Amino acid sequence: MTQLQKISSEMAVASFGGKELEILVEILTTKSTLTTVDLAGKSIGDNGARVLSEALKTNSTLATLSLHDNLIGDDGAQALAEALKANSSLTTLDLWSNLIGDNGAQVLSEAIKTNSSLTTLNLQSNSIGDNGTQALSEAFETNLTLTTLYLWRNAIEAQAQHQTPQTTGFHIKQ
Repeated sequence: MTQLQKISSEMAVASFGGKELEILVEILTTKSTLTTVDLAGKSIGDNGARVLSEALKTNSTLATLSLHDNLIGDDGAQALAEALKANSSLTTLDLWSNLIGDNGAQVLSEAIKTNSSLTTLNLQSNSIGDNGTQALSEAFETNLTLTTLYLWRNAIEAQAQHQTPQTTGFHIKQ
């Protein structure tokens, strides 16, 4: 019997609302074999991020979650950060082209301090400024697992870019 391993935005309906999210959460929380979920461009927003985050807290198979271009702001980032504190399987989280600002980056940085599975975090094309960048930088003083952080096209001043660690195998892609 073939087991479902990937859900892609190309396979899903144009909008991914309440009913579709409920089905996905059920899949993620009940003996899931999913390793990849790509919901790029589905406009799930902060509420959708909260719903997915609850499932992520108990899921042990998902390795890649792409939430690119989903109107997720600081509240959604807060929910995802809480999930990252409990999840030990997610290795790649793509939050490219959302609405995450300094507050969202700060709560994500707190989660990164304790998460030991995430290796890649894409925060490219959000609204993260110097304070968010500083918080992310401080998270890498304790996290040795995350090796790639994409911050290109944010509101980061040149001075803050130079404050981010470059010595622990950590790569900033801008």
